[in-house]
Amino acid sequence: MEKLNRQQILTLPNGVSIIRVIAIPIILILLFFPERIFQWITAFLFLSVSLTDMLDGYLARRRKLVTTLGKFLDPLADKLLVVTTLIALMELRGIPLWMVLIIVGREIAVTGLRGIAASQEIILSASLLGKY
Repeated sequence: MEKLNRQQILTLPNGVSIIRVIAIPIILILLFFPERIFQWITAFLFLSVSLTDMLDGYLARRRKLVTTLGKFLDPLADKLLVVTTLIALMELRGIPLWMVLIIVGREIAVTGLRGIAASQEIILSASLLGKY
């Protein structure tokens, strides 16, 4: 297992991924406020941090800052953002359970398949089509 050093951890792309994780509790708190202005703020924040998913990957490749931590942190931040927000929306705004289960099930399946592939030393990269 590769030991991480400070330079591998403190990269701009990893910082962008960490911002996504930090935004999750803020989004969840904002969802508790039913007023329309808070709904707009929450939607804007969710959309903004979702777009950082493209930014961190771009920065990592462009600046040659791809790290093992980043390869783990980026998809984890994405999954946490989507899954926690969906569950909160189901509870607070009535999104149907079946919709949440489909998306969460897909995330679990993709993560599981990637884990199996990684154990066989096969790298499964996300295609642009597969990200959306």
